[in-house]
Amino acid sequence: MFVEAWGGASRVPSRDELLRLLKDAADVIRTAVDYTVILLFLFYKAISDKWEVRVSEYKAQGLSEVDARLLANEDYINSMMSRGTSY
Repeated sequence: MFVEAWGGASRVPSRDELLRLLKDAADVIRTAVDYTVILLFLFYKAISDKWEVRVSEYKAQGLSEVDARLLANEDYINSMMSRGTSY
């Protein structure tokens, strides 16, 4: 929980306190983090979301977690190779 951030008391913050904390964090990020880092994180998030969807599709077909993840990895690599991306 938010023990340290809320004066040492173990409690759940109110909605207004949480929004204020998120806005303050966003201000820090905007001033302290280069925009290219944020773009990199957004790109990574988009790629990982697509990968997770692919894993879920394979699992829905009856594959194990490990097999679904391996096939999703192969799909990702094959899609990059077909676009001419090299490693």
